[in-house]
Amino acid sequence: MHRGAGTGTLDEQRIDAVPRLEFERIAGELPSARLVWHGAPPPLTTLIEVFSALGLQVITHEVSGDELRAVHRFTFRPTAFLLHERTAELIADAFLAAVDTAVEVDGLIGLVGTAGLAWQDVVLVRAACRYLRQVGLRLSEVTVTEILSAHAEFVRAFVELFHARFDPARTAGRAGSVAAADAAVQRRLEAAATLPEDQLLRGLYTFCTAVLRTNWYLQGRAVAAFKVDPARLSISAPVTPYREIFVHAADVEGSHVRGGAIARGGLRWSERGDDFRTEVLGLMKTQTVKNAVIVPTGAKGVFVARRGSDPATVESAYSAFIGGLLDVTDNIVDGVTIPPAHCVVYDDHDPYLVVAADKGTARFSDLANGIAVSRGFWLGDAFASGGSRGYDHKALGITARGVWCSIRQHLAELGIDADAQPFTVAGIGDMSGDVFGNGMLETDRILLVAAFDHRHIFLDPDPDPLLSHGERRRLAGLERSSWADYDRALISEGGGVWPRTAKTIPLSPEVRDRLGVTATELPAPEAIRAILSAEVDLLFNGGIGTYVRGSDEPDTAVADPANDEVRIPAARLRCRVVGEGGNLGLTQR
Repeated sequence: MHRGAGTGTLDEQRIDAVPRLEFERIAGELPSARLVWHGAPPPLTTLIEVFSALGLQVITHEVSGDELRAVHRFTFRPTAFLLHERTAELIADAFLAAVDTAVEVDGLIGLVGTAGLAWQDVVLVRAACRYLRQVGLRLSEVTVTEILSAHAEFVRAFVELFHARFDPARTAGRAGSVAAADAAVQRRLEAAATLPEDQLLRGLYTFCTAVLRTNWYLQGRAVAAFKVDPARLSISAPVTPYREIFVHAADVEGSHVRGGAIARGGLRWSERGDDFRTEVLGLMKTQTVKNAVIVPTGAKGVFVARRGSDPATVESAYSAFIGGLLDVTDNIVDGVTIPPAHCVVYDDHDPYLVVAADKGTARFSDLANGIAVSRGFWLGDAFASGGSRGYDHKALGITARGVWCSIRQHLAELGIDADAQPFTVAGIGDMSGDVFGNGMLETDRILLVAAFDHRHIFLDPDPDPLLSHGERRRLAGLERSSWADYDRALISEGGGVWPRTAKTIPLSPEVRDRLGVTATELPAPEAIRAILSAEVDLLFNGGIGTYVRGSDEPDTAVADPANDEVRIPAARLRCRVVGEGGNLGLTQR
């Protein structure tokens, strides 16, 4: 059995320029694999890792030929399945895809052997499981893999139901095929003997029935996109959006959620790979309030770049994410709403999709508009607000200015003229951010004594208002700046900048006096809690996350686990005014 491009054999003079994987029988029941490369093969550790993930225990390894015409012969024993001819072909395909990094190598790839799936169908199962874990499935990846491996018949039935529902080529008798596949899945649900099994299998079933359209069958797709009605899921979150588009690929993942059919909101880059959906649901809820006087409701999108955080990687992930959103969105041509040609559609016309700039995407508006224009999307360069042909959200500082109208009023009621009298501030954010960066430039009377973001802790116990204002303005104009770029010569005695990863933060007498603590050093989380509870005139939130909870609320109720270790109860607040420029900095309670 032979997989891969080319038709050559070992007896021929020519060896193909691409890898081939062949299975052959040797003495007894033990199968072996022959791998043929033109040129240097991947590292042996990579090959062994892939074989292991596929459920093949390597027994021996022999190499023949020269460096340019290497022949690798492995003997191995399947650990959890029988190696039939069809299974061998599926494994060969999956092996080559894994070596070529076209598919992720994890426990789920073992379903190729245990469930007899093509590797593309494993990607489908993985996408569904990743989404369910974002929604609220509290099972580890190891547990998910163990359950699915033990329920191979269910997995095959799930895949068949998905294809019956969404394969555009299966037009004849679709209703009957879907009904039969649905019944098969439900029969196999009865095999779930434990609560975790039932949660996972039922979750997968309802995922399949909650999907309204997908780009899965689009030729040349860069990502898999699933438009979902979350109300149909068996697993629910505290907030249930009207519609959601979940995008999945090896290098990018994310969700776009809407509170209604006509909803506006930004799209941001997140570093919360494990719970970005929690982040985006909270942001959608806040955006809905913000939009009350503009459009009916709010929307929000968030994506994570899974293969790096350098600018080029993030931009590539953003482009792929945008493409996935548009793949499952209707267009309007000459006044007529047209669904995507590759989609089997289970919902009504739904052409309204906009993406504004947000955290990490401020410079991508032209890119998003360019993608929309190139696809002929009806909104054209109005698809993404901002850019060279629209309002520059960050440059105008719209959100920050609105927040400061409230802050000035609150301070005035306390007898402080924010434009004439110095006042102390503790901050959440950094100068590269839209809200924080613009907010900290609203007046040169700010005494920013402490601040933090996800990277650094900044302490300046006795700042000069004019000098510090000028330095903040410099940082605001610096591309992708951080507190680490702050001129140390302008920081007052005893202050400084420390990374969040530091084991401890030294606290000078000046800082201890400013924060009201006695410890000479604190772990970074404790230092942040001291900043949040500092006795200042203003606590200004221009960042991301929920940092203050009700005194009777547990951290688990906040749904922001990334900040559990730095969050404080409201009773510890000693500021006179809270300026909420970010989103959900404090819980409702």
